[in-house]
Amino acid sequence: MKRSLFVLLAVVLLSTPLWTDYKNIFDNRDYAAILKEIKPLAQKGDAKAQDILGYLYANGHGVRKDYVQAYMWWYVSASQGDNNAEKNRDMLSAKMRIAQIMKARTLAGVWRPKK
Repeated sequence: MKRSLFVLLAVVLLSTPLWTDYKNIFDNRDYAAILKEIKPLAQKGDAKAQDILGYLYANGHGVRKDYVQAYMWWYVSASQGDNNAEKNRDMLSAKMRIAQIMKARTLAGVWRPKK
């Protein structure tokens, strides 16, 4: 399952011109490098970067595994129309307690892009 999510993520990223520079990073599974590049974009409001950041948190790649943060980033990304983020968020919710989901939604509700 994790491998298929990684492959799907790589395919989605590599099919988007903006993300073609990340091919080597994903091929090497250099999650720290991905995090360094993606997090500022996600914080500025880039929906695809938010989707990727959710993936990193959900799987503990480059960060401590944190379902609340993963759900929050996927929620924010999905609210901008990212269908992949919506599907990931919905799958993750099956692994979470109601209190975790509520916390993640609260965080998403107060989240604002950084300038």
